[in-house]
Amino acid sequence: MKRYVVALLSLALLLGAAGLALAQEEGEFFYSDQEIAGRFNLVVRGGGAFPQMKGNYTYTFPAGVQHVVSVKGKYGWFAGGELTYDLGDYLAVGVEGYYEQYKVDVNYPTRNIIGNAGTAKNGMAFAKFILKYAFDMDDYTFTPYVAGAPGGIFPDFDESALVTNNNVSIETRSAGFAAKYSAGFDFRITDSIAINAEGAYLDVDIRTAITTNLGTAKNDVKNDAWLAGGGLKYIF
Repeated sequence: MKRYVVALLSLALLLGAAGLALAQEEGEFFYSDQEIAGRFNLVVRGGGAFPQMKGNYTYTFPAGVQHVVSVKGKYGWFAGGELTYDLGDYLAVGVEGYYEQYKVDVNYPTRNIIGNAGTAKNGMAFAKFILKYAFDMDDYTFTPYVAGAPGGIFPDFDESALVTNNNVSIETRSAGFAAKYSAGFDFRITDSIAINAEGAYLDVDIRTAITTNLGTAKNDVKNDAWLAGGGLKYIF
């Protein structure tokens, strides 16, 4: 599933770039003057998180004992924001950060853990690169965009009583590179305020460590998620 999403969003970015190239006489890729007023954008955004975490993972403990654990992420939420800078009418760059939270169900029959294993609490930080196109260059009322954002995730996991009462500990840490692909739009309601809506796909793995009386075993768990939300943008 993930590779198809990445391919489609990459195609959208390429098509967006081609469309902007054809329409460049209507605006500028890079502003030629030194005026910076109105080029910074601060967005506050929140919404639903739909984890794609689902599958079976084999954990091999030091003694060579293997345990198969099934995991499934449940619906959750996210909140955060971004600060971007318009390089031109079609290009912008920025940084964004989010907090994401959702519950995780686990089927770990070897340890009698079947049900809610705890709550995932993930912090995320990205550098964002945006291709945008305003249908009206005079007032920028409606501006759709596509974006790509490389970055990282900083996970934490609070085990439920079901886990701790069975003498099991679950710890998480980032397994490496993360990426976020998104598409959305701004609808300006005043000179400095716009309504923002965005859908995104988060591509990331999480290194998960399970500790029992057998020792500690680790595995990389796919932690991809759909994010859908909205908020307000302040232009200054």
